[in-house]
Amino acid sequence: MSFDFKKTVQTVNFFARKSHGRDISKLDVLKLIFLADRYHLRKYGRAVTGDDYWAMELGPVPSVAKNICDACSLEPSELEYVKRYLDSKEQNKKVHSRAQYDRAFFSDSDIEAMEAAWKVKMNLKKGESLPAFTHHFPEWKRFETKIKLGDARVHMSPEDFFLPSPKEKEYEYCPAPRKLVELNKEFFLDNLAWDRYWG
Repeated sequence: MSFDFKKTVQTVNFFARKSHGRDISKLDVLKLIFLADRYHLRKYGRAVTGDDYWAMELGPVPSVAKNICDACSLEPSELEYVKRYLDSKEQNKKVHSRAQYDRAFFSDSDIEAMEAAWKVKMNLKKGESLPAFTHHFPEWKRFETKIKLGDARVHMSPEDFFLPSPKEKEYEYCPAPRKLVELNKEFFLDNLAWDRYWG
């Protein structure tokens, strides 16, 4: 899965700009990126960001996006780019947008996926959080026992994002039918094999 650091910064910024006051919880933005990546993989055969995912107690975590939100573990040039667009607020665990996101990084389908993720946030059931929402998906649930037994994090495979939808139908926010999901899985795996061969 190809990864674009600047595009991931812009994805964080997209969600920060959508939020009232241009501040957003770091935890929420990580779950929104997961939901957008998952949506785009299932419907279009590639992720929005291509980030590397870990299953943790509070749900799936895109690792580089977390570093971007925390403004840590980045190369100096990466940190400089982040600071042009985002400000990390450690005291209240929020990230703040400093400038408009760059639309040139996104396709129409990327925007569709990110808007679908944002709609999930806006339509959460009373008392439900984004981390709790992400716990319904099989790609996280398969590691639930390991996490409960003490593993702080377990590496997730992007292939698992194509697993059948949650049993609770109301949690499936991506409209892709199962046949399309399977075709996109094949497309994704073919591209992954090609990238590995030529990498």
